[in-house]
Amino acid sequence: MAANGLSDIAQKLDAGERLTLEDGVRLFEHPDLHAVGRLANREREKRHGDRTFYNFNLRLEATNVCVASCLFCSFARLRPGDPEAYTMSLEQVLDKLRARVHQPLTEVHIVNGLHPDLPFTYYLDLLRGLKRIRPDVHLKCFTAVEIAFFAETYGMTDESVLRDLMAAGLDSLPGGGAEIFAERVRRKI
Repeated sequence: MAANGLSDIAQKLDAGERLTLEDGVRLFEHPDLHAVGRLANREREKRHGDRTFYNFNLRLEATNVCVASCLFCSFARLRPGDPEAYTMSLEQVLDKLRARVHQPLTEVHIVNGLHPDLPFTYYLDLLRGLKRIRPDVHLKCFTAVEIAFFAETYGMTDESVLRDLMAAGLDSLPGGGAEIFAERVRRKI
């Protein structure tokens, strides 16, 4: 790891020390992805041996209405009412989980479009409803882009959005859009 400039982080991991935000930013920006991956795998093997873990997940997209017009996206519809645009009611989304209540799900994964008209309470009620049905399931919901969109749309800080979502049952975020969110975080450091 010394040749890759990560020896100090490797030493922290060897000592069982918690990495800092600055360490995380260095790893995120490190040009050698393979070196970062080797370091991550080394830590995983130290903690878990050669065992591998799998999720049995339910993927939901409650809406495909999205104000972003990303060139690569074939999922989004720009406005409610556009052909093939949809937004599920809370009950429709919850019914998707109810239909699989007897399956050994470990995770519900939700990624949506950036809907301009849904109130923030829609997302809070969605998380609460999912946890009522399956309190044991891990809720991995809303990309970093969605978190930034919520903050801007509802006049909140990123932190307050995350705190409210976590209080409603959010367990983690999926990885999509992390580079955009990381840039917002870096500007605040």
